[in-house]
Amino acid sequence: MSTAGTYTFGFRAQPLFQSPGQFGLNLFFGGNGNTPGISALVTANGSTFVANGAPLTHRLDGLPVSGANTLLYVNGDFRVTLTALSQARSGGNRVGPYTNNPGLIGGNDYFGSFTLDVETPEPSTYALLGAGLGALALRRRRR
Repeated sequence: MSTAGTYTFGFRAQPLFQSPGQFGLNLFFGGNGNTPGISALVTANGSTFVANGAPLTHRLDGLPVSGANTLLYVNGDFRVTLTALSQARSGGNRVGPYTNNPGLIGGNDYFGSFTLDVETPEPSTYALLGAGLGALALRRRRR
């Protein structure tokens, strides 16, 4: 995902014994598995989402982490923005906790998708910047 563009990902998740009013999504970047770079909450069976600033959310392995409270991840000139998130509960029991085998808990899995917009500076941007700085240096030198 280091190339600029729009990427959409689908997911399925095993339900718990309860039906929550919101579904959380934590995204981790750059090899950092302890602190999410983007965290969001989406309404149950919906597509209305907000940044998750809750003091306690969970990774896929169930361990607690703090919510990132942002829908934007920035690392230098590399920017990733969560632009869409939806989830619903239907379509059968196809996954279990942490596996792609049907779960022991009956009923429909959660499923959904999220979309990320990735922005990276293009090489031509750096070339233009360099040419502009070079022109300014030449102009200053002539004075």
